[in-house]
Amino acid sequence: EKPIQLLIRNLELDGYLYQASRLLAPEKDVLDVEAESGLLKSLYVSLGLSGSDTAFHHLSLSAEHYENGKWDDSISNSRKFFECVLQETASIHSRSMRKTPLTQSTLEKPVLIRKYLETEGLLESIEAEAIAKVYGLLSHTGNHPYMAEKDQARLLRNLALTLSQFVLLRLQGCLAPK
Repeated sequence: EKPIQLLIRNLELDGYLYQASRLLAPEKDVLDVEAESGLLKSLYVSLGLSGSDTAFHHLSLSAEHYENGKWDDSISNSRKFFECVLQETASIHSRSMRKTPLTQSTLEKPVLIRKYLETEGLLESIEAEAIAKVYGLLSHTGNHPYMAEKDQARLLRNLALTLSQFVLLRLQGCLAPK
């Protein structure tokens, strides 16, 4: 029975549901987590961001904890991956565009990183606000009424991956030769 539960949780992580001996795809645009992770890894490396081992370790732990039913840990590691992406994006942007590294005190505070990305024009105000709100959801991992914990973990992970890709693509466009 344990391998079946593992399979079901992996399917759920990809946005599928298994009910009454049927496999359902409730989300029309199902996020392919493996493909998304590969794309994120490719972007991360091609942009020359450092710390990929740490970032992708958190992403791997997010999936592993989801598979093992550790919902809060899955969400926490999704947030940590998202933090790594934002931190490294701000860092490479500052070194490339301003020709100076960000201070350690800025790099240690997610709110200052988001503010930097907005101030420097990499994110528009509404985008920075959306990222801040999702970051807040990822940080507040308690139960939300009327939603199963496993659904929270899956959906919040998908949000973290999607917004990570958004930020990395913004950086790619900013760094591209004009």
